[in-house]
Amino acid sequence: MIQQRQGFVLMTALVAMLIIAALVSATAMRVDEERRASRAITLQHVALASAEGAVWRTFVSADAQMLRAAPIGLSSQATSTVDGLTQKVTVTKIDTAMVWIVGSTQIQHGREVAAHRVALWALLPSDTISTRLTPLPGGAWADLY
Repeated sequence: MIQQRQGFVLMTALVAMLIIAALVSATAMRVDEERRASRAITLQHVALASAEGAVWRTFVSADAQMLRAAPIGLSSQATSTVDGLTQKVTVTKIDTAMVWIVGSTQIQHGREVAAHRVALWALLPSDTISTRLTPLPGGAWADLY
């Protein structure tokens, strides 16, 4: 004798569809979170590279003679736009033979914002003939945020 199970197959199919729908939703949410995290990391890397580039360009083009003649504590700031990114660079003379170059970049992409700030300590040349700065030996770069 065969027992009739009315609705059993239908109920099993509905439960299976619910489980599959839950798995698809969870996968879609996970992919969206991964995409957001990847975008945030990429924006942070772009902000870091932009800030470092601004500091490096300032370091290479700095006039050591003018900085040597400047009083201690003198600070100058410049803002530029490179590849659509606004970069701010501040050069401060912190000693008779040392300057501090700080560069920052902030990027906004939709609702996400990434900012980075780096600094470079540089030594002024000891002679009056040289016109180039030298990075501080043993750790010239600082990642401020």
